[in-house]
Amino acid sequence: MENELLGKILEELQKINGRLDGMDVRLDRVDSRLLGLDVRMGGVENRLNRVDARLDKVENDLDLLKEYTQVTRTSVNTLLDWAETAQSVVKVPLYHRN
Repeated sequence: MENELLGKILEELQKINGRLDGMDVRLDRVDSRLLGLDVRMGGVENRLNRVDARLDKVENDLDLLKEYTQVTRTSVNTLLDWAETAQSVVKVPLYHRN
């Protein structure tokens, strides 16, 4: 009777052990997939860092363009004011306003 009970317990433990082995195999597959995802995510992160660096450069260039545009606009307006004043002094139209 004890041998029979012990045999059933061993049989059940072997079934449990088999299931655990199957779980180990599946977990190993999941681990390898996660490792692959980590590598891919690292690549994505590197690409995003490069994009961020490029965007920072574009923003800096845009800020410079805005500054230069303001300087140019001020200079052109100064020249137009001068031309308007000068044309009345020399009595020759230098430009026509529309």
